[in-house]
Amino acid sequence: MTLAHKDQRNFIRMEVNSKVEFKRGDSGPTLVGTAIDISAIGLRFVSEEAIDNEEVLSVTVYPGAEVTPPLHAIVTVKRVDHCEEEGTYEVAGTLKMA
Repeated sequence: MTLAHKDQRNFIRMEVNSKVEFKRGDSGPTLVGTAIDISAIGLRFVSEEAIDNEEVLSVTVYPGAEVTPPLHAIVTVKRVDHCEEEGTYEVAGTLKMA
């Protein structure tokens, strides 16, 4: 039995609305964003900071429930879309557990 879903990816995305903290590499200031969705291998979030394609970020996703611990991961950025009206950037990348 297979699950039918409209996305043609190998993993189903789960919509989330969670706080994301991230750093460029291992140093620098902690920046904040909001997660949009997450899958077994990817994360998409919104940031007010400009991010470059192929940039590597250290990311923590806070689920919003104290029962579930935060997710710590490394994200390699694969796509950045600038929303000029909002002054934000939609960042999508691949996840690797930290």
